[in-house]
Amino acid sequence: MKSGAGLVVATILIAACAGGPELPETGTAITGATIYAAPDADPMVGGTILVSGGRIVDVGPAKSVRIPKSYEQVDAAGQFAVAGYWNSHTHLV
Repeated sequence: MKSGAGLVVATILIAACAGGPELPETGTAITGATIYAAPDADPMVGGTILVSGGRIVDVGPAKSVRIPKSYEQVDAAGQFAVAGYWNSHTHLV
């Protein structure tokens, strides 16, 4: 049992040190924006959004998002980024 617990701890430590998912080599980093990710969530002031191939590949507070050196950076300080909210309350006829 003791060696099993050690294996679990070692696996968690290795996963934590792995550095997260691999990001695409090219993309755009939108930095400094106030991000509204969901209608019921607090805004994220000074956030960073990474976009590659027309898709968002990462989003979060500036200190938690690693920007690859090859990414073009766009300063969005003072600007707002809002998720594409979907209005599911509709009436048809």
